[in-house]
Amino acid sequence: MDSGALITALTSLLVAGLAGSLHCVGMCGPILIGFAGRFEQATLTIHGKPVATAAAAVKPSLTWDFACYHVGRIWTYAMLGLAAGWLGHGVRTGSATFGWQRPTAIVMSIVVILTGIILLDLIPRWRIEALFDACGMQRLRNMSWFTQLVGSRSTVSRLLLGAVMGLLPCGLVYAMLVVVVALPHPFYSALGMVAFGVGTLPALSAVLVGRRMLPATWRIHGTRIAAVTIIALGAYMLIRTLAFTPPDAVCPFCH
Repeated sequence: MDSGALITALTSLLVAGLAGSLHCVGMCGPILIGFAGRFEQATLTIHGKPVATAAAAVKPSLTWDFACYHVGRIWTYAMLGLAAGWLGHGVRTGSATFGWQRPTAIVMSIVVILTGIILLDLIPRWRIEALFDACGMQRLRNMSWFTQLVGSRSTVSRLLLGAVMGLLPCGLVYAMLVVVVALPHPFYSALGMVAFGVGTLPALSAVLVGRRMLPATWRIHGTRIAAVTIIALGAYMLIRTLAFTPPDAVCPFCH
């Protein structure tokens, strides 16, 4: 594996997470603020009875709650990346059997570019998350186990809540999974999704501090920057495949 290419890929995923987190604020910010309210309510009770607690005592608990939440969410991203990585590994192994390494690498690069184009809404009626909308937040709200998970005070419940929320339909997450499929080993794919998840932390944390949402135009620009980053990474993969990678290399990042 070319270490320079790996650093380029991971940095691109981190940047996409930083830029795309403005989109995350619009989509997940209201949910997080709602969780914050529930978490604070849970903090201000003893044996189910409300108590008067100083705000300064609440904040450390809320910080810990959301630290656990984000750990769970990023863990889910890593597991999804691992699965995507094994899928990519299987495709590359199969292509190597038939001597199709370069065509497969070219197709992977084009798919990454196409994913960025779709995120830019340049293809009418194409939305990456459209097929998964039925599994979204509205359905979760009606499930008793999810309500109990939000209301629980345990650290494990916060980790599980983040893990569940990491599975919510999100075009940006799906786009990142398309990118990490092209990485040469499932471990790198999982690491790439961790980099993306870490990139989303600053904006989502800022929402909880300010308890307000970014303007819609900021969110749109964030998605566009993330999409352009994906397109640039796909173009980098394609150029490496065509100009610098040996014909028998199994992926655009391997040499």
